[in-house]
Amino acid sequence: MASNSITGANKGLRNSIQLKEGVRIRGIYSTALTALLLSKGIPIANPSEIIKSRFPEVIDNAIPVVTIKDREDKNGVIILGFSKLFEECTKVIAVIPHVILRKSSIGYYDSVKCKIVAAEGSRYLVEMPGKKTGVLISSQKHEVGDYVNAHVIAPLASTPVLREGLAIVGKFARVYDGRGVSFSRFITDYERRALLLSASYKAKEQGLAVRWRSSANNAPLHEILKELDELISEILKLRKIAARYRETAKLRDGEDISEAIFTFYSKMYLDAIRALRVPTVRFHHYIKRAGSEESQYVDLVEELYDCCSLDCVGQQLLKKAQSNVRRARQITLLHEKLSGETIKMKGDIKDISQEDVFTIVRTVKSEGIYDGLGLEKRPGDVIYTYICPGLPFVVHEYRSAGGTLKGYYININTPAEVFFLEKEKLNAYVWYVDLEIDIVRLKNEKARIIDAEILSGYCSRRLVGKDLYNYAIAVANSLRKHLERRADFEINPINLMRNFTLRTL
Repeated sequence: MASNSITGANKGLRNSIQLKEGVRIRGIYSTALTALLLSKGIPIANPSEIIKSRFPEVIDNAIPVVTIKDREDKNGVIILGFSKLFEECTKVIAVIPHVILRKSSIGYYDSVKCKIVAAEGSRYLVEMPGKKTGVLISSQKHEVGDYVNAHVIAPLASTPVLREGLAIVGKFARVYDGRGVSFSRFITDYERRALLLSASYKAKEQGLAVRWRSSANNAPLHEILKELDELISEILKLRKIAARYRETAKLRDGEDISEAIFTFYSKMYLDAIRALRVPTVRFHHYIKRAGSEESQYVDLVEELYDCCSLDCVGQQLLKKAQSNVRRARQITLLHEKLSGETIKMKGDIKDISQEDVFTIVRTVKSEGIYDGLGLEKRPGDVIYTYICPGLPFVVHEYRSAGGTLKGYYININTPAEVFFLEKEKLNAYVWYVDLEIDIVRLKNEKARIIDAEILSGYCSRRLVGKDLYNYAIAVANSLRKHLERRADFEINPINLMRNFTLRTL
């Protein structure tokens, strides 16, 4: 059964309400992103007080239909909203240098018919449209093979998460199968809340729950009530349509959602954009994202700045933040893949050189084959990992339990960012995005570049921009040529990092 007419209905519903639409921005990148969006004529909705003070030209009269907010780790932002303005915002963010942009093929609050594949306690493994796998949260009892109505609540998760029941999204509210009425925390006026609560009873009578969005705080009440009636009508129709399905299918579009990852050079660019509006120390976004005690000083220093170079101040703050890492005994590599998966690798810190090169040691506990190297993995093997803040590669050195060198695997990535969490006194973190292209060096073989075609594929699909693609290729070629000039199989990774010419810090 075709579903195009069903998913298209949601767009028609949104377009029927003609109000000025805008973008709500929150998080550590809000000043820079506000400047970028305003330069393209995109209205800002619900600006914070600090944004109002920095951008007097912003008029707070737009309804937020797109939200841009920090990723949980603050290494980028989530963009969430409706088609036209969503696409405009995405295009603006896509031109930020070295940004990685992931557009989810699954929408936030998409309504789907899914098939139960396996039971896992109160959760079920389900087949979604397009043969995708998801996790369904449900209080109902289901058998393998059952078809269930559900809506997506975590589309960016490595395995999308769904909740049982249909849902429809509007500008002012979400209506879904369930019970209860809830409000955005931005709806603070008690009189407005009372009016919205009263209006919600008509949904309750149909076994529906309502979530009032922040845009319902200031919009004309007659527009809000009109939309609510339309949402209730549409979801009742959708129930009848969904009942006829005995196959997986998308029943209704939710909101578009994308993830923009700001790598090192992205953060530096956003620093420069922010500096056009307010005093900004060098490495502002790098330090703010790190969560160290130095991030608390950045705003104060910028506010009181009057006597010296902000580049110098930023360099000193970054230096102090990174010096904290020397107190750590262990380090966790947050190896984020372009696919969205993050692999965590934990090891003991053996040494930190004067050039801030970390030597991390891990002992192999299982048998197998080393990916990329094609060499046998044995328990007792030792892996030495060398990593330096600001450098776009990580060197992995593989040795047997007796110390015999097996080979090198050099991972090409975005410049490594190191941070230290006060609450975890003995553990430091390194974050980067793996750019897929790597270098392998084995005994009696020349250094060779592998997996360049994977990076090329991501570039073709526009997940990676041409600037970042060319940068990764340049790094790989530079390292390969350096290794080819050396006759000896064994290298000194610390010297390699010390002499690398494309360093950023």
